[in-house]
Order: sequence, then C-alpha cells, then structure tokens
Amino acid sequence: MAKIVNYRDLDLSFNRHPLTNDVTQYVESDSVKKALKNLLTLKRYEKPFHPEINSGIYDCLFENTSSLHLDAMKTVVSQLVKKYEPRVQLYDVIILPNLDGNSFSVTLNYSIINLQTPFNFTFNITRNR
Repeated sequence: MAKIVNYRDLDLSFNRHPLTNDVTQYVESDSVKKALKNLLTLKRYEKPFHPEINSGIYDCLFENTSSLHLDAMKTVVSQLVKKYEPRVQLYDVIILPNLDGNSFSVTLNYSIINLQTPFNFTFNITRNR
C-alpha cells in the first residue's frame, strides 16, 4: 500500500490565522504552487550560499527576445523545477513575452506526485521599481 504524504508549507508573510492565532499554512496544491513561484522568482544570491538556484528570468526582462532566447529560458526553468521541486512532475513550460510591458507570462503544466491531477499555474514576471 502506497504511503500518502500531505504537503504543508508555512506562509512566508507569517500572517496569523484568525481562529487559531497560529501562522497560516498552505496545503497540498497551494503549497506546491507557492513553492514553485518562490523557486522561479529567486534572483541570483538571494538564497545564501547557493547562487546557482535562480531562474534568470529577471535578468532577461530587458534583453532582445527571440525564439532561441525563449527556448533557453524554458530549458533553465524546467531543469530548475526538476532539480529542486521533487513533488512535481513537470509536463510543459510556456513563456510568453510582453514586449511593450517588459514582462513575461510563465505557465507551468504539471502534476503533483501523490495527486496525479494535472495543474496549470500561470504568473507574470515584471520588473520591480
């Protein structure tokens, strides 16, 4: 019989739960979704002693975007997810540039190992100022 693992992560903003007065938690698919977003939005040297853990998407915001450049970004994102997020089986990465807005729309199609349900997660990368 397979062991079923429940995934739980803490809310990194440390908001208080209104009923229990404890730190709120993300469970199952929300936990994995939040972990993926945190992983892909890490910039170089934000994780102490591990500068290799970054997607490089923020570095590409003001580059000339070509199909070769987008394919390289997809490869980096898929390798990053496969290496540092073992709870996910990644099917597809779609990166769409918004040239006028200097942003990228990143879509991940994946399934969580225990749930076997396909998920679709889209978020935007824009410059911070």
